[in-house]
Amino acid sequence: MFTEQTTERGSQFVATFDTGLKYLLTENIQLDAGVNIGLTQAADDIQPFMGVSVRF
Repeated sequence: MFTEQTTERGSQFVATFDTGLKYLLTENIQLDAGVNIGLTQAADDIQPFMGVSVRF
């Protein structure tokens, strides 16, 4: 779960539920994928993501 609240006038509370998976492709390469799901009106409804991590 992620939350964000600023002291800016007129700002809204943001809350999301975040989940994902990772898969170790090799000893030094990892694949990542997931989704952030908005729980409040100010949050994006759905925000999918994916990536690759490489250890040098």
